Amino acid sequence: MSTNIVWQVRRTDRRMNGVEYFDYIASPKMTKYDLQGLSHKQRYYQTMLVEVRDWCWQTWGSSCELSFYMSLRGFDSTLNDRWCWHTEYDSHKIYLKSDKEANWFKLKWL
Repeated sequence: MSTNIVWQVRRTDRRMNGVEYFDYIASPKMTKYDLQGLSHKQRYYQTMLVEVRDWCWQTWGSSCELSFYMSLRGFDSTLNDRWCWHTEYDSHKIYLKSDKEANWFKLKWL
């Protein structure tokens, strides 16, 4: 297994949750070779996501899971609108608000 995960940053579109709040999604780019022996690699992706999420937390402040963000939006004025994450259903995604956050992410992780 490679020790380097390649991240991709792409624009959100209507097929994705959170498109009305976030312009970008960052996620590990999986190849067909990554799908072989997935359980071991899945743990590595999870570990890497925690590292990336910690960096986002230090860079932009605390946030929450996307599902929490969407349900609390409008009720909790203290929500961080610059980023959140999505890990439900073995997803490994970081949602980013705008070009500014996406560019910071790219500088650090790409």
